[in-house]
Amino acid sequence: MSIIAHLRQVSADQIKQFEKDPSTAYSFILGTALSNVRNTSQEIQAWKARNALTLLKVIQAGKLENLNTQDRLLFDKAHLELTNISRKAVLQGVASMPKRSLDAKTGLCLEKSWHGIHYLLTGVAKGGSPPLSWAVLGAKEIPDPEKLLAYGPARALTPKQVATVSRALSSFTEREFRRRFNPKEMEAAKIYAVRDDGDLEYLCDYFTKLKAYYLQAAKKHQGMLAHFD
Repeated sequence: MSIIAHLRQVSADQIKQFEKDPSTAYSFILGTALSNVRNTSQEIQAWKARNALTLLKVIQAGKLENLNTQDRLLFDKAHLELTNISRKAVLQGVASMPKRSLDAKTGLCLEKSWHGIHYLLTGVAKGGSPPLSWAVLGAKEIPDPEKLLAYGPARALTPKQVATVSRALSSFTEREFRRRFNPKEMEAAKIYAVRDDGDLEYLCDYFTKLKAYYLQAAKKHQGMLAHFD
């Protein structure tokens, strides 16, 4: 399963609303799929609680082969249960897709380029110095106590922060972006979805889209919402 990054332009009023009531951010992101995602999250949390002892035994054993017969049967049962939860979630997600707003009209999907772009902008796999570190990952975390998003909470940028990011991206040339590209170094840094020299054009294409999207948002005095799925 791929990890995909999304950026959505939002108004200053929406940012304030997200800060006041974080659940509204996830309603905005998930749309009609919200109820399905919420139900799946609750099922997974309940599954973890039911199988906590079995999962602990697996960790302590180091690998499945070290479990005794009874514990292995319990693990296999738990694993099948989780598989069924996941399968149902996928089917429900596919069913809800036509009803959801798509990035083509409402935002920018960076696909799998996000980690490579973040690394080339910041020089690190995680974190980095603002404002370039905000470009892909966002800034202020929006609490997600229900764990509705599998890859961590959404993050928001205020219109002022968006303008700062846009200026930084405008000053970051494609030539510099290309100069920093080194597949071996990026592999060592465990940069997601970067394998060889052939990935450079893919990253450059999305880098160009990223710059344009931030410039558009800055001109409209918009904020930004970043999330992964």
